[in-house]
Amino acid sequence: MNCKFFLILFSILLIIAGSLGKNNDHHKHPKHPPHPSKRPHPTRKHRPTFKPFPSPKPKALNVECGDDE
Repeated sequence: MNCKFFLILFSILLIIAGSLGKNNDHHKHPKHPPHPSKRPHPTRKHRPTFKPFPSPKPKALNVECGDDE
């Protein structure tokens, strides 16, 4: 009798633990998508800063050469 009661109690605890685990998974899913969307923004900010540097340098050299002539 005691063994059967213990097995029933153990099975009930497993069912409760499983339901709690599923509820936690549902709460975690909405939190994951915002992170990847936040990651591209810093990379996009860094990429344009590298592009302008090469273009002003040749212009500055051309202006200096024009002033010397």
